[in-house]
Amino acid sequence: MAMPTAKAKSKPKPQLKAKPKVTTQIQTPELVVAEPPSLAPKPLKYHSYADILAAKPHTTILYQSASHTGYIVTSYIAGTFLLGFAGLTFWNNYVHIPDDIAVWVPYAFGGISFLLACCGGYVILSPAGLIKSITAVPASLCAHPPKVAAPLYVEVALKKIVPIPFMPPRILTLPPSSLHLTSHLYQARTPAEERAWNRIVEAKKRELAEYDRTHIIGRGTRKISVGLFELVRSFGRCWTRDGFIPVRVTERGKGRVLKLDGEAGWAQDGGRALEKIIKVQESKRVGF
Repeated sequence: MAMPTAKAKSKPKPQLKAKPKVTTQIQTPELVVAEPPSLAPKPLKYHSYADILAAKPHTTILYQSASHTGYIVTSYIAGTFLLGFAGLTFWNNYVHIPDDIAVWVPYAFGGISFLLACCGGYVILSPAGLIKSITAVPASLCAHPPKVAAPLYVEVALKKIVPIPFMPPRILTLPPSSLHLTSHLYQARTPAEERAWNRIVEAKKRELAEYDRTHIIGRGTRKISVGLFELVRSFGRCWTRDGFIPVRVTERGKGRVLKLDGEAGWAQDGGRALEKIIKVQESKRVGF
């Protein structure tokens, strides 16, 4: 008897996986903020030489004159001699007229006496207004500032006309705009010219030192000769004002002219520092 055959098991049908639903999110557009432009570098601020000196915590010497003892003594001696001779001539030939002379002679001698007196006054007043030193003073350190406000002031010390001991020199405190140089103090030279000049100076010093070392006997006579030469040269400068630079001062509406020695004086940086503070207005009409 035949056995019933079991039905073959049917294979399970593969189940399809449901695709996940993709949810799309609507993104709102973001605002794109532009980066701020990079700031331009600040321009460099220019500081003048006067601003640099005004910011310093101390004063700065711009000019220092040499000793003018021979110049002052010579001017006093020559001026006194001329004034005395003018008075003597006027007394003997105009006040006490000699006998048996023409009528015009006393008037001629009177005119000569007046001319000699004018020359004596011109010579004896040559040290007036002679600058001793020029100093740059910041406004914070100025003890007696003028009425004109400025970050920097200039103190001009004048030499004493009458050599009275324990008497301080007269000092003028002015803003730099009140001073004007009438000629350049700084003489520009190329480096080659500066080296050549220094070689000449050094050679001259060595020559004089060697001469003094080998000629001992006449050393004192040479010193006296140099002193007399300086006195004669100082007497000539009393008349001609040679080597002095007129400095015009305009203070309170009044003009005045001072004297700055451009030959024997010392100046900061050869005079360039002074010319950066005080303006140079070249003029040949300004005199003493």
